[in-house]
Amino acid sequence: MRGTARTAAAAAVILLAAGCGTGHGTGPGPHRGGTLIAAALRAPATGAPAAGPVITGPPVISAAQAQRLVRALLARAQLPPGARPRPGRPPAALAQAVEVESGRPSAMLHRLWRVAEPASAAYAFVTKHAPAGMRWIGSGRSSYRGTVTEQDVTFQLSRLPAGVAAAGLSMTVVPASAPHSAPGASVLRADAQVIWYPPRSAAEYVPATMHAVTVTATEFGQRPSTLTKTVTTPSVVRRLAAMLNGTHAATAGAFVSCPMERASYRVAFAVSPRANPYLVARATLCPDTQVTVRGHGQPALVTPPGLLNLLQRLTRVSGA
Repeated sequence: MRGTARTAAAAAVILLAAGCGTGHGTGPGPHRGGTLIAAALRAPATGAPAAGPVITGPPVISAAQAQRLVRALLARAQLPPGARPRPGRPPAALAQAVEVESGRPSAMLHRLWRVAEPASAAYAFVTKHAPAGMRWIGSGRSSYRGTVTEQDVTFQLSRLPAGVAAAGLSMTVVPASAPHSAPGASVLRADAQVIWYPPRSAAEYVPATMHAVTVTATEFGQRPSTLTKTVTTPSVVRRLAAMLNGTHAATAGAFVSCPMERASYRVAFAVSPRANPYLVARATLCPDTQVTVRGHGQPALVTPPGLLNLLQRLTRVSGA
């Protein structure tokens, strides 16, 4: 039976099978890890529309950069004195990562160490020694018949690099099993994970040739209603386009929590008020915005900060 004591921030971290491999990264130490993180994020790629003037999209990183970053996170693990690498397969209690955040694309690595002290002491050490540049987000434990069998703590980068959706490090400690270890020893597993934003579709950028936006707000409730407003004010059209052009493609398979909605918004860009829409975005209180271009579905986008507030002001329909 697993008993947990986690903060609300850690509740978003859920169990999911996600391509975990054994990491053979560099040894512990925040300085080397920091150097690797800086190297991993040099010269990020950007998205651009297929035709017309180049529109600079949000920064993205490659799979190779994500692998370097995950190795850098693993190198930041703070180890109890006397910890030694443990080769071979992990013990049954550490067969998989205790905490895995949902979302793709994702890269994960892990390493094991033998610790010549009880699991409680090893756990106390890793809990009190946050890796450089990371913050504590939660902890938990498993127990069987009143005996603690596993304890874990999870950290995340305090500031996410551009193009990275999540970057974390989990430390899990279990008592070592005899006869392979000395009495009172323990085994420590560290799991590093990076989730990065995928490249955007080249088609789902709003080109500068769009001069009209038609916003359709649908209000739910006992008396559903719909309001439509067409905007041609250049500054407003450019602002809406910049919001959508500047946001990331949403990660796939992520846990999404959508609060109770009172309204949804359809935002249609066209070259003129009477022209057929080129790009249509559908936004609600959910964190992802659905996009179609000339009627063809595109990857969902992360809902830009401030988009819903602007749409509410334009239509006077509140989605909250």
